[in-house]
Amino acid sequence: MSLIIVGISHKTANLALREQFALSDERQIQLLQRLSSLSAVEECVLVSTCNRLEVYAFASAEDKALQQIKICLKEIPNSADFDEDIIYSFNQGDAFLHGFRVVSGLDSMVLGENQILSQMKESFRQAEQEGSLGTSLNKYFQRCFNVSKKIRHETQLGAHPVSVSYVAILLAKKIFGSLENRKALLLGAGKMSELALQNLKSQGCSEILISNRNIEKAKALASQIAAQVVPFEDYLGSLSEVDVVITSTGAQEPILKVQAVQESMKLRKNKALFIIDIALPRNVEEGVNDLYNVYLYNLDDLQKVVDQNLKERQKEALKAEQILIHEVQLFKEEEKHRSLSPTIAKLTQKFNQIREKELEKLVLQLAPLSSEQQQKIRACTQAMVSKMLHDPLLVLKTEQQEPSSLYQDILKKLFRLEDESDLDN
Repeated sequence: MSLIIVGISHKTANLALREQFALSDERQIQLLQRLSSLSAVEECVLVSTCNRLEVYAFASAEDKALQQIKICLKEIPNSADFDEDIIYSFNQGDAFLHGFRVVSGLDSMVLGENQILSQMKESFRQAEQEGSLGTSLNKYFQRCFNVSKKIRHETQLGAHPVSVSYVAILLAKKIFGSLENRKALLLGAGKMSELALQNLKSQGCSEILISNRNIEKAKALASQIAAQVVPFEDYLGSLSEVDVVITSTGAQEPILKVQAVQESMKLRKNKALFIIDIALPRNVEEGVNDLYNVYLYNLDDLQKVVDQNLKERQKEALKAEQILIHEVQLFKEEEKHRSLSPTIAKLTQKFNQIREKELEKLVLQLAPLSSEQQQKIRACTQAMVSKMLHDPLLVLKTEQQEPSSLYQDILKKLFRLEDESDLDN
């Protein structure tokens, strides 16, 4: 089987296109079930974040699986002018490396962010629950998690935390000069809002309001720093009294529209309002940015700020890439030796069976032999078999070609290793 990865990300698709690939939990499960039912797909995991949708699969027929998976992904967007070139794919060693880069944060919009690790672990658990996770993907994802841990320990890639929410706070701080004595409103109570809450507090924001459809979640989040909870039906009324608004809800339609924000600006006498929309789909209508003294930034806008805060991480990323290349080579070698084990075991078994039968004949012909003499003959024949197998097995283990190719196939054919009954002859 071969590892393949097929998907889209912020590197190939703009925000508008990524919104079309943003699937609800229910649709993710439906897609995962469909993918796992494909004839060429043996195992699969679906990784879905605000910046990527990727399918990790082990396939029995690589080309066929790539085609089948791409067909599934092409059916997701509702755009008439959808360009299928945004869908990329990796196989073999390139796939191993890509997965390691993703889980380590080296392929993220914010270089080195560690939120992707927890997201991939959640995707792993979902595949496990749905029964689409097999032995090969289990082994690969466990290696991914270990590689991510190694990168964190051996480099300074994550020494200066920079997540999307943190970049958003830095941007707000840049606009206002300081967040001290500033008031903020968080719309949403998920992971992104939790990160934004902690970052706002660390930057000295004096008062934070939280509003969410599920008020219990809002209360639980607010309890972390004694923030104030605003009923979701009343959040528009808070716009006139805050300086910063961060939206991260799961709404499928904009919840902050031009007219509502325009009315709030009148009440606040056009005092500057900073809005950061880190939701996907977007929570804020694009036209809001055209209003006087309103500053609206979305996920794509954050990339511009990210570039200014990643110089140190880029240096560490070079070290991390070298570690990943080494880890890929190790993983490929382990997989190669694992796949060779049955062939090596059968070849060794066949030689030893021949040795034992001929040894039995020899002992009868030379009888009577003492126990010591029999042991010496046995040891001698065992040494002969080991020496005869040494060179072919060494070539088999060190050959750089794929283990299923030339030398392994030759050994199987020459010694009829696929014929189980021949082992007894």
